[in-house]
Amino acid sequence: MKYLHKISLLLSVFAIGLFASCDTDNVGEIYKSDSKALSFFADSQPSVEVTGGNPTFTVTIYRGNTESAASGSLNVEALVGGSALSGVTVSDYSFAAGESPTNVTVDVSTLEVGDVLNLTLTIPDADASVGGISSTTISVSKAY
Repeated sequence: MKYLHKISLLLSVFAIGLFASCDTDNVGEIYKSDSKALSFFADSQPSVEVTGGNPTFTVTIYRGNTESAASGSLNVEALVGGSALSGVTVSDYSFAAGESPTNVTVDVSTLEVGDVLNLTLTIPDADASVGGISSTTISVSKAY
């Protein structure tokens, strides 16, 4: 019985120590990011086949910080067989306040029929979400 009394007393002192050790006067500032917190859904998108009459397709961008309107552009790398393909363009993104997601339009008119384009879209570091997917790759081909 003495042993049980000592254990309960010790647990009581320990519990009081846990609650008393919280220093609520020394609470730090809550982390808030000024970033647009943009992200792609995945680091690899499904393959896309465009036609000669409509050589465009869309890619969706998501964002975590929807407090205000945001706009900007993505970085583009377009390679065909390891060589850069010029003329591939991506529209700027634009979000209204409270809006997420949005789409950007990719124009691959300079892609030749039969070639396969490896397209990498990258969100600039300053606009990317912490822990989000800031780069995505898409395989694009052009049909007759």
